Amino acid sequence: MQSKEPSIVAMNVRKIIARNAWKQGVIGQRAGYPPKVFSAMLNGNLKIHIEDIPKIADALGVTPNDLFSRGQNAS
Repeated sequence: MQSKEPSIVAMNVRKIIARNAWKQGVIGQRAGYPPKVFSAMLNGNLKIHIEDIPKIADALGVTPNDLFSRGQNAS
């Protein structure tokens, strides 16, 4: 599997996780994904689909729009 550049959504998810000192695997499980699958999504190895966005946003306690922010203001 060839690595691709992570999406803006994946980068924002990582920022939110890091800012809150959360564990990536815990957030992935809250969103309904096995740890390896969630990791692959955030690394750009698996695509984050539009139907994934609400589940991930809910697990992070943010709105789906927050995951698309291009500025430094990702919640």
